[in-house]
Amino acid sequence: MLTLEPEPLGLPVFEARALAGERVIQLAPLRGGGYLGLLAAPRSTEEVPVTVTVTLIDGTRLSQRLSLRIAARDFASTRLRVAGRYTAPDEAILRRVRIEREWVRKALRTRTEVPLWRGNFIRPLEGLVTSPYGQRRMFNNEVRSQHTGLDIDGDTGDPVMAANSGRVILSRDLFYSGQAVYVDHGLGFITGYFHLSKREVSEGQWVEKGDVVGLVGATGRVTGSHLHWSVWVQGISLDPVSLLEPGLLAASDRLFAPPDGSVPRM
Repeated sequence: MLTLEPEPLGLPVFEARALAGERVIQLAPLRGGGYLGLLAAPRSTEEVPVTVTVTLIDGTRLSQRLSLRIAARDFASTRLRVAGRYTAPDEAILRRVRIEREWVRKALRTRTEVPLWRGNFIRPLEGLVTSPYGQRRMFNNEVRSQHTGLDIDGDTGDPVMAANSGRVILSRDLFYSGQAVYVDHGLGFITGYFHLSKREVSEGQWVEKGDVVGLVGATGRVTGSHLHWSVWVQGISLDPVSLLEPGLLAASDRLFAPPDGSVPRM
């Protein structure tokens, strides 16, 4: 989170902009002045350069460069056994996967310029965490991926809730993720819910925090029924546990909340 609290020289702010390298950090106004922006960095990144520019109402421009250090973090490994078609897919499956990856890339490029979430985020499913974020995955004794989500134990048919309000931007059956739902929460902030037995929402649908988006299942590349919960900021994966930290709630409570019906919807 990047919070700006500008009231320099006693003059109102006309515009505030922030860049992380070449990436624009979308800023949302806070009650009482200031702005909130969200940014994330790939796991191998050590620091992120940020440039903040504030333009005052009289045209005065103030600029500051920051260097945000990224704390190193170790990730454990785990071994899993799945059907061979998930580790050695044939050409027909590879064509399907390429199409699906483009759907996902398009969804993760969504940039809604206002926050769509309200207040604190909630866990979409109450249950034991069976696989944490970042865990290195060995499928059938071969390193295949690094876990970009949080696995939560559940029985097939258990309801999965939207972690906060937003718009459904992808709701489809995907080869690896199974029945999957992606929700846009604004400011480049997106959550995903995978391996569902059933999807309860469609693309373009608005959901409120706590609405059921699907049911726990074991579809896609899995070893048993559970929910895989993912989070992205500007297309970069983030540990979902970060959503539950008090700092985000404190900032969210100060966001301007557009009246019902004024939020961009499809």
